[in-house]
Amino acid sequence: MYGIDMKYTVKTLLSRGLSQRAISKELGISRKTVKKYFEEFQNNNIVLTPKIERAKILDPFKHEI
Repeated sequence: MYGIDMKYTVKTLLSRGLSQRAISKELGISRKTVKKYFEEFQNNNIVLTPKIERAKILDPFKHEI
């Protein structure tokens, strides 16, 4: 899954007039992904990629540090 940065990059390239095929070739993603992002922007249904929070090694010792 790609981040929101990739989605806005696709949107920018589409607004510049590049075809979906050219965008997929330039960014190294499939045309289906470009089409999916394009449809999300048309429908104003942008899905943000959730960030995964991982526990750090020193978290149990934060109170001592």
